Amino acid sequence: MPPQPRRRSRSRWWDRTRALATFCLALPLASCTSWASTSIDLRTLVEGERPDRIRITEAQGVREVVYPRVAGDSLFTVPSGCRYLALEAEPQCMESARAVVGLADVQVVEIRG
Repeated sequence: MPPQPRRRSRSRWWDRTRALATFCLALPLASCTSWASTSIDLRTLVEGERPDRIRITEAQGVREVVYPRVAGDSLFTVPSGCRYLALEAEPQCMESARAVVGLADVQVVEIRG
């Protein structure tokens, strides 16, 4: 009688599959949790890339700005419904925008990296 081929243990297969699935699900979470400083001008960054959030360092400390927009010489945060619109073009967006800080006061700008 010829020898029977060895069967893979189902539990070993399941352990490997589960480990691989966990790794694949956790990888994207780890990639966007750190902040990286940028050398791009704040106005250029906000108007060009339109990030959902940035982190700024100023004399008073570090602050996270959600939906940042620039108007004049100030950095604003706007409601989510206005995030794709120019502040000057939509009066209701300008009315609900909140000034965060003057552009000259920003020392370091960081984005999710």
